[in-house]
Amino acid sequence: MASRSMASLLAWLPALAVAAANDCDVAVVGGGWAGLYTAYRLAPTTPNLCLFEARHKTGGRTYSVREEHNLTIDIGAYRFGRDMHLPGDLIRFDLNLSTRCYQPDCGLDPEFNTTLYKIVDGDAAENAAGYETPLRLITRDLVARGVRVEYGRELVAVEDGADDRGARLVFADGSAVEAGAALLNLPRKAITALDAGDSPLFRYDATAARLLAACEPCPHPEGFEVEQLKVYLVYPEPWWRTELGILEGSFAATNSSPPFFGRFHDGPMLRDAAGALVGAGAIETVYTFNEKVPSITYYDAYRAAGDDPLTVSTNATLLAESHAKLLALHAADFASKGVDPATVAPPTSAVMGFWDASNKFLPTPMSSNFRAMLKTCPEETCLGGVDGHAYTMKTSNPTGGKKNLFVANNDYWFTGYQGTPCCWAEQSLKVAEHILKTHFALPKPAWLDEAYYRDQVSAL
Repeated sequence: MASRSMASLLAWLPALAVAAANDCDVAVVGGGWAGLYTAYRLAPTTPNLCLFEARHKTGGRTYSVREEHNLTIDIGAYRFGRDMHLPGDLIRFDLNLSTRCYQPDCGLDPEFNTTLYKIVDGDAAENAAGYETPLRLITRDLVARGVRVEYGRELVAVEDGADDRGARLVFADGSAVEAGAALLNLPRKAITALDAGDSPLFRYDATAARLLAACEPCPHPEGFEVEQLKVYLVYPEPWWRTELGILEGSFAATNSSPPFFGRFHDGPMLRDAAGALVGAGAIETVYTFNEKVPSITYYDAYRAAGDDPLTVSTNATLLAESHAKLLALHAADFASKGVDPATVAPPTSAVMGFWDASNKFLPTPMSSNFRAMLKTCPEETCLGGVDGHAYTMKTSNPTGGKKNLFVANNDYWFTGYQGTPCCWAEQSLKVAEHILKTHFALPKPAWLDEAYYRDQVSAL
């Protein structure tokens, strides 16, 4: 099977004369879920495979943080359902990672009507390992296989290659590589920045070019940018659990500062091998869009400088105001349990993930047709009436097969298509696997559910 797929791949890849040090049979640009997965699937059969990442690390908008109390907090993507076989089957059956229900009662998520899971350490304590764990493992595997993995490589242009079907990839440092084929796992901001001159990425299909570079989800008047925010307060002890016995549920208080829109069961808590709580815990106090809760701009004053989404703040005002409001919200619960809230130790930090549209590398996660998920968004007239199937075919293969240039990223999914909402790893992984099947002649992975592959991948 492996030798047959390799023969199929080499049948259409251009024959590179003398492989220079900067040539790639296949180049993957972007180290998020779709980029790493594509490289992972191609690595066993592709002799000269390259992965280029603009930032200092892979993972993209899956971003796990280990804070000072040894809690692992996900400020980006963080959970999956087992019916989401991509990435679920990869996580469980190929990488053999341990998982635990996201909600303590393993009940159905009220928004998505399925039981959701998170990745945990493989020991008896089953503490949160972080959703970035599989991506770190894949990155290590690629390096071990000899895949050329390079960081700090921002793509600034896609040009015609020396071979008719290949491409020349130009990077911000002035270097360039010739690639027989290229998959771009880049968000919309980064793809749009490539729309200059006569790039083959936008040359062959006007509809594909429009959808890639001129069709912003949730379009707003100039000056307003859609931002997504996650905030976790880290406490020396998870008092909502130990003192009040609150296991799960949501809470909201958005009309005063600091605004809250969070969940009790989202943040990690440290346990011992017997499952007992033994240390710090984090509570999610915010997870929403400014489109839905405009008052979350309160937190912008505490954001760290730079374009990294992560901020870990120990600002005394932020922590004191957040703590006081959180205790006040639970005054009745403290009274019913006979607990004096003054005995609760204050938080030691706020771990925040700021995801905004202006960030070229890690922008707000928003797929097209976003109004299907967030009803307050303006209509995307730029879609021009395309349906989910047409959208996927146009954006994933924008040259219509004239060039070996492909795109797979969560930003380029049609929200609601095949019942898949925004913003899950599943969106880009289904597209990546479809590209691997259709254009690289790779067979279904042995670990992937057969019906899912047939109905959700092949049928894209």
